Amino acid sequence: MKILKTSLLPVVLLFIGAGSAFATNLSKEGKKALVQGHVIRADQPQQPCQEADIECQEDGTVICTVDVGMGSEPVFEKAGTSCGNNLYFN
Repeated sequence: MKILKTSLLPVVLLFIGAGSAFATNLSKEGKKALVQGHVIRADQPQQPCQEADIECQEDGTVICTVDVGMGSEPVFEKAGTSCGNNLYFN
């Protein structure tokens, strides 16, 4: 019986650890961070990248857009003082 405990316990602990790591990885993939969206305002050279009232994801297939009074405009991620990459709907 003692041999069974000493050989079975490490195997059980290994499976518990592997299962926990797998579950944590799936949990992280399921939660994608939202990024504050910005629109480009070329007519305002002092601040061409202005915050829009929308949050989108960094990756996806459908480009995130917002209507802030000038029709539907694409939303970008702010990189420094300018608008960088496109953002996508979640």
